[in-house]
Amino acid sequence: MATKKRPNYPDKERLRKQVVEHQQSKALAFHLFLDKRNPASVRLEAVQRAGSVDDPELFAPVMERVQDTEESDELRAAALAGLIHMVSADKHVASDVLGLLADEGTPSLVRKAALQLLHNADISSASFNALQGEYHEVLRGLLTDKDKSLQRSAIGTLALKGDELVQKHLVEGLDDPRKANVEPEVAIQYLSYNLHTDLFPTLRRVALEPPNLRSKKEALRNLAADPEAVDLLKEHLNDPAEDPEVRHICAVSLRTLKPADADLMAKRLILDPTENGDLRTALLNTLAHTAGPGVRSDGNFDSKLSALDRNSVTPGFRKMSQLYLKGPKP
Repeated sequence: MATKKRPNYPDKERLRKQVVEHQQSKALAFHLFLDKRNPASVRLEAVQRAGSVDDPELFAPVMERVQDTEESDELRAAALAGLIHMVSADKHVASDVLGLLADEGTPSLVRKAALQLLHNADISSASFNALQGEYHEVLRGLLTDKDKSLQRSAIGTLALKGDELVQKHLVEGLDDPRKANVEPEVAIQYLSYNLHTDLFPTLRRVALEPPNLRSKKEALRNLAADPEAVDLLKEHLNDPAEDPEVRHICAVSLRTLKPADADLMAKRLILDPTENGDLRTALLNTLAHTAGPGVRSDGNFDSKLSALDRNSVTPGFRKMSQLYLKGPKP
């Protein structure tokens, strides 16, 4: 019996040597960065190459450079990015970084780096929980910050957290575009993270009086949870002048609220040769993947679908109809 060859793993001494060389390389890079006598370009390249600060003794000198207003914004932001592990591991470091973010006098580039570090800590570090209240308040303060980029980032993060204040801001922006901090379709996406009945009247209004097509689509998608939107969804689905994608979105949303009505309307539109070809194909695809036993056992619909004139349908529709007709029956 042949003897198995043992894997050719690197020996421990070689691994140890590689670790030591890596540590020495990082130490040299930080040394180059910390020495102000070196050209700015050399220091920037060095701190980016060094990566994260792993040595606690390096924290103080690196943070000193981050807080040094005589340093360039780019250099300060790059140095701050290196504190990623320490921000997640040490609440005192995280608190210092929160202070940088909250201070409108801190350069935008540095504040953005701070926000990214804090976001990482928020989703990955248990020790950061002690600072959640302070972090939340700083994010709320950014809602009125002069830096629009930070403002948008804070809105997204607070929306994910279900913050009531940011929801109020988003609704106000939908009601009055002059107060909006994000595009209406983005506002609706953020509101959908914590959708509740109080928002449905606003979504219905956007669907009927949309500031743009994207926001109309987002509103109609989220009205799938609103029982009072059934008639509105049916009207849009039946309107041949409406955008085909909007009509399909209405069909999907209606199916959540009134599955039997949605399936009946979909079958009628699918069999109508005067309807938009892309819409018919999309509706048939939806039926194929979501229809219940009652729809899949409709022999009358299957017969009419099979009998459609090949010249009245698109190649995509023909392919989808074949897949539908060959699909499992109850």
